[in-house]
Amino acid sequence: MREKILNTPWTFMRWLRLGVGIYALVNLFFVPFNVFFLLFGLWFTYQALFNYGCGACSTPMSQNRGNEEVKTVDYEEIT
Repeated sequence: MREKILNTPWTFMRWLRLGVGIYALVNLFFVPFNVFFLLFGLWFTYQALFNYGCGACSTPMSQNRGNEEVKTVDYEEIT
């Protein structure tokens, strides 16, 4: 768990998620207890600490592992 937090790169989006999560959790002290802020803050803080995304913004990993030959595509330019 410690390696997941410290040894993975901290990108801009990860810092942004951490900031939004902490902001929502700090708002719990200034706004009467609101479950929305609690869940919102915990979810974004969890995403930032463990580098876990929602899945919608991630791109799939390439299936080409280097052991397959790259095929060239023949095309004809139309002018």
